[in-house]
Amino acid sequence: MAFPYFSQEEKWVYFSRIIKGKCMQNEPSQIMKNMYELVKEKDYFVVTTNGEDHFIPAGFLSERVFEMEGKLTEMRCSNGCCDDAYSSKETALQIAEAEKKGERLDKFLPKCPKCGGNMEVNYGESSSFIDKKSWQEKAARYREFVNRFRGKRLVALEFGVGRRNQLIKVPFMQLVSVEPLAKYITFNKGEIYIPQEIKNKSIGVDQDIAVALSNIVKARYKHIEKIIGEIVGVGGCPLILNGGECMDDSKSGRDWINNEPLTIIDTGPLHFCLEYRSVEIYGKKIELTAKEFDILALLILNPRRVFTYEMIMEIVWN
Repeated sequence: MAFPYFSQEEKWVYFSRIIKGKCMQNEPSQIMKNMYELVKEKDYFVVTTNGEDHFIPAGFLSERVFEMEGKLTEMRCSNGCCDDAYSSKETALQIAEAEKKGERLDKFLPKCPKCGGNMEVNYGESSSFIDKKSWQEKAARYREFVNRFRGKRLVALEFGVGRRNQLIKVPFMQLVSVEPLAKYITFNKGEIYIPQEIKNKSIGVDQDIAVALSNIVKARYKHIEKIIGEIVGVGGCPLILNGGECMDDSKSGRDWINNEPLTIIDTGPLHFCLEYRSVEIYGKKIELTAKEFDILALLILNPRRVFTYEMIMEIVWN
């Protein structure tokens, strides 16, 4: 992308095509959705050299995403008169449409609202990029996140980062090598590289990332399927009781509002309480994440209905 363009028009025609075609998707890809699914209930931080702005539309919080080389969906003043970054999406669409119609492009070329100079995509084409305030703030948040987990359990998940990409791979490996509780997991079909120093703390997944992520997300619900199997195997259709008392509610950390009736299922070894979001089998509390409980509740409250995987994703997530 760092190329000596002959004119501003040529540069912005090129970038408008990329921004429109690669950055402005109707919806996030399934890969990005599954990636978010893995971490959304964890304390996470994303560091990426992907400048196509795919993380935030998939649900990742903007303050937890550090685009080390910038974002194509933003633009900045080429004169460096300020640190402000502006959205480039509307400009890209206007230029793409004008090019399609054969119109003059000069009236759509973006200008800095402060000094009137030319604008350029907010991408790291020069060393001065890292001096920008927005870049420094994101870098500081990333450092704060890493420092907060010094000496604690930490997993460095790496997706599709080649051996030559030193911006991400080397810092990840160095972090894992010095942190006793850190783990390194890399996904990269046909190119798995793990140094000997962290071999015993690492996992390499030599598989298509889309396939690997899909399999991992589905595997997370296997223990829920086991619970459902327990339910079906003892007592047939669950009995829903309203107005009962939830077992062990003293440990729930909350009092139900105004003593409203509770939705409780007691059948065989299973005890389920919707309002207190608790599940027990043979008196043993089953620890579930928020989404895992929502899936179980959907199935257990609709005992005679069949749900496909896609239906569950739509109901629980959307």
